[in-house]
Amino acid sequence: MINKLTLKKNDTLDIYPQKFTVFIDDQPFLKLVESFEFQFSDRINGAYTNALSKEDIQHRMSHVGARFLPLACDCGFEECWFLVGEVTMFDEYVSWGRWENPYRSDKSKAKDGLYWNYKSFPSLVFEASQYQSAIANALTYS
Repeated sequence: MINKLTLKKNDTLDIYPQKFTVFIDDQPFLKLVESFEFQFSDRINGAYTNALSKEDIQHRMSHVGARFLPLACDCGFEECWFLVGEVTMFDEYVSWGRWENPYRSDKSKAKDGLYWNYKSFPSLVFEASQYQSAIANALTYS
């Protein structure tokens, strides 16, 4: 399945007003993550807010192997709790994957329910032209 990427500047009342919200197929990316994480916890699943930075958009989302941070803690401190992904590029497609919440990536804590495995999180694949257009559009915001 080919996905559609949309990036919208956060509202001025958001925790991170200078950052961006990611939409996948016109649905908030946060909702996809929240639904996926429900299998690990029904209490802290999706405890993020939209935090994609202009720096990530400019310097990471167009580079193979670059890690970017679309979601950060909803408490206002990005480093508190966050999700990162990796960009893979092909001739005509861009893919996002290798998702990780660093606070839940220690496999030795699995027996305590503190390891969250994102390997089964759905692949996100975009047509390169649509993806680059979404990035260019986002960068027009000051």
